[in-house]
Amino acid sequence: MGSIEQHATATFGLIHGAWHGAWCWDEVQQALNRMGHQTFAPELPISDPSATFDDHAQYVVDIMNDLGLHENVVLVGHSRGANVALRAAHHPAVKKLVFVAGSFEASLAQQQMDEHERRMPAEVSPRFLEGIKERGDGLTDYDEALAKELFYHDCRPDIARDAILRLRPQRRAPENRPETWPTIPMESIICTADRVVNPQWSLYVAHCILNIRPIEMNGGHTPLLANARPLAMKLDRIVNEGGESIL
Repeated sequence: MGSIEQHATATFGLIHGAWHGAWCWDEVQQALNRMGHQTFAPELPISDPSATFDDHAQYVVDIMNDLGLHENVVLVGHSRGANVALRAAHHPAVKKLVFVAGSFEASLAQQQMDEHERRMPAEVSPRFLEGIKERGDGLTDYDEALAKELFYHDCRPDIARDAILRLRPQRRAPENRPETWPTIPMESIICTADRVVNPQWSLYVAHCILNIRPIEMNGGHTPLLANARPLAMKLDRIVNEGGESIL
């Protein structure tokens, strides 16, 4: 009789992006939990104008400590949340990073960025930048019409409406680049119809800076709402198929 292949499981830390919250991972969490994985989704303090990426990362680290996590954690950073995942990756329990439509902004290590930045395609679309609305209190809101067009164009209308209503103010301030770059395995999921983060920029970063083969996913910038189960299946396969095992 042939042996039954064991299904590896992990604890996924799901980190949301700008203007969003932990709620946007709900369906992905449910799908991953049904596959046998554990999950946690921090509600980052993005509406605190004094809280930096480093503060957000420490918040994630504190949650991992409170949960008693010691191994097999995969941090998943969506969009601007990739910056937080990068900074929380020093926790010894974290064995892999996954970026979903990741936007690193100034987070690439200085020596790497300086070598490549003149040749890199534009990171974000001009239309995305048009939607950022300064509040005058150190925070920004995002234009609802552009959110529908750029963030949620491939979501069901009811999901898009609900998401727009739940967007929060977001700190918008320059961030220092991290001093070190994680040495653990990384994966990048690129959304081929992304209207926020330029897929060509994501491909360039994956191939030329991260030195990894990216995973392409059909659809727009927010697959965690538009294609939650397919995204969960890709995350499960990252743990269970190919490459270096995290277990």
